[in-house]
Amino acid sequence: MHSSFLRVRARLATGLLCGLLTWSALAQTARVIPADAKRSQFTVTSNTTATVGNQTLRFAPGLRIISQENRLVRPQQLAEQTLAVRYKLDLYGQLLTVWILTDEERRRSEP
Repeated sequence: MHSSFLRVRARLATGLLCGLLTWSALAQTARVIPADAKRSQFTVTSNTTATVGNQTLRFAPGLRIISQENRLVRPQQLAEQTLAVRYKLDLYGQLLTVWILTDEERRRSEP
């Protein structure tokens, strides 16, 4: 009786682990970029600003830059790189969220 209990527990733990790994993999690949996010070229020019298209924008206090792998990236990691992005501004016209586009996303959002 004791060994069957341990087997059931082991199966439950294995099933739970498989479910968590599957969910984790799906969560990392699913990207939801709002339809109203604008598309542009993006270059970090300082610790507090970036060039977006032909304008210089400040970073909002809660700036999130999301990589192609759906991970957060610090602006300093992208210094002087020009990237295709979609972005959203806050109420004050500052960059709030930036999504670095994958090749697939870039092809889908081209005019």
